[in-house]
Amino acid sequence: MNSHYQWRIQALLLAFATACGGTKDDESTTGEKTPAIEITGYLDGDKVSWSSYDDLVIAAGTEDAASAGSSMTLTNLDIDIAPTEGTVADDGSFSIDVTGTLGDNLVLEVTDAPEEEQVHYEVTDLPPFPETESVHAVVDPHHDGHALVEVVLTNHEAGWIVASNPRRHVAVELSTGDSLVVHQGLIAGMAGEWLVLHWMTGTDASSGAIEVEIRAAD
Repeated sequence: MNSHYQWRIQALLLAFATACGGTKDDESTTGEKTPAIEITGYLDGDKVSWSSYDDLVIAAGTEDAASAGSSMTLTNLDIDIAPTEGTVADDGSFSIDVTGTLGDNLVLEVTDAPEEEQVHYEVTDLPPFPETESVHAVVDPHHDGHALVEVVLTNHEAGWIVASNPRRHVAVELSTGDSLVVHQGLIAGMAGEWLVLHWMTGTDASSGAIEVEIRAAD
């Protein structure tokens, strides 16, 4: 073959090899992998309420308390039982419980949240739920898959109520008027399911819990 053409072929092959080499990723050119961007969850302890019912300790987080869809655990550090596992609801709320007694130390954590956002709680002796005139939970015909909760307190009380549905793993804070006597709100649930109501006056538990069963609408 003519040396002139051999030279041109060699030049074309060299150019092709150089072009191919330029398409390699950062690992081949630098020897290091580009670190993946890790998306972590979160847990907002200020939106978590604690209460007790029978031998259970309940942690309830209202809307945006944690990253939606994240796995979570509630662990009793003082007894030899497996942690309770749960999943945060789509609105960022949750309801999760574990067996516990007075003095036990619990840890609530969202699996992909930073370790410093873990919530630690010591089970304390709680006063009873405030006296009530009535407590109702009825399937709401205008909101599919939801129940209307209404709590009427006997006396004016400075605080709020968090309703949780352990079966659905959701929780909501009930709204109240100026009287601070009537508390109402919607929560995901169906007839026959039981709700747990927590009375709160701060970020720590303020009272024991009470239960109410969701009834079908008349």
